[in-house]
Amino acid sequence: MNAEDVHGDAIIIGGGPAGAATACHLARTGKNTLLIEKEKQAHHKVCGEFLSFEAQYYMRALGVDAARLGAAPISHIRLMSGKHVACARLPFQALGLSRFVLDEELLARAVMFGAEIKRGLQVKRVMPVDGRWRIETNAQDAYAADAVFLATGKHELHALKRGPDQQNDFIGFKMHFSCTPRQRRTLANYIDLILFDGGYAGLQLVEDQKANLCLVINRQRFAQLGKKWDVLLEYLARSSAHIQAFLDVATPSWGRPTAIASIPYGYIHGSTPKLANRIFRLGDQFAVIPSFSGDGVSIALHTAKLAAETYLTFGNDPAIFHRYARNEIQPQMRAASLVASAIKKPAVRSIGLVVCRAFPPLVTHMASRTRLRAFA
Repeated sequence: MNAEDVHGDAIIIGGGPAGAATACHLARTGKNTLLIEKEKQAHHKVCGEFLSFEAQYYMRALGVDAARLGAAPISHIRLMSGKHVACARLPFQALGLSRFVLDEELLARAVMFGAEIKRGLQVKRVMPVDGRWRIETNAQDAYAADAVFLATGKHELHALKRGPDQQNDFIGFKMHFSCTPRQRRTLANYIDLILFDGGYAGLQLVEDQKANLCLVINRQRFAQLGKKWDVLLEYLARSSAHIQAFLDVATPSWGRPTAIASIPYGYIHGSTPKLANRIFRLGDQFAVIPSFSGDGVSIALHTAKLAAETYLTFGNDPAIFHRYARNEIQPQMRAASLVASAIKKPAVRSIGLVVCRAFPPLVTHMASRTRLRAFA
């Protein structure tokens, strides 16, 4: 089918939380909305799968009940570095829910609101034509719209890259595990954040009594480990007795982990007149906050709502949206990036854990500082 003459109000590229939520917001106001997702079916993505208060707020506004989907409750955090452990209550009630479930639920809501979803299509080209945008796919289809919303996560789209090269040397991995009843009791209501030389890992329960282990490690350290997943797990176990006890009994859910390279932590979109910036950039395409903050999904949902409201109020003017979003997200990005730089240093990690163990409210305060300003 050649869809060259198909026109609409908005085209969204990417079916993650940012893209699906934007489709919901636009479609339910009557806008002709098309979402293009490259994957044909539900799939797992590298993500901590932590839903903070902000994320739940935006989900409820779209009619998505995470608890009904089986999300695991999280009320406390355990910080670990070597033999040091500090526990504290989170400043909000969080939830653990896999992206496999969350993304599909949001896409289903978008369809319910009237959006059209095309799956298994890869966008090959985005270009302005006669005051509109023309989108070409690998199926040799072409679509036109007034506005384009880019929500491809950490993955770049050719010709629409995020500007100056912001890639750093971190690689991300994720694996789900089946747990024993005892392990589930140990993990219940906790998010474990394990700091180690070269990176950090997060461990928490998600739906179906599974546990999600998500971690980032720099390229140099991963290369020293032979670039092998099993060796990486052994290294992680040596870094934490807690993780070793978990890995000794837990059963991996898949044969190999999901992975992503060159994560541009700390990136936040600026304003330039380039073609690549004349579109609405959402979620990780707008800002990539260090994963330990647990606010990636909330930023995705927040930018989705803000972009949709900007488009509906001011028309196709992404610069207005980018300016508002930058002002709102930059404070938490600075706080999270500062902490990320500090925990790279072994001495800071050790001293910091001792202080946090003696004064748990400090952990709660740091969790608040890395939230969206409207919710902090």
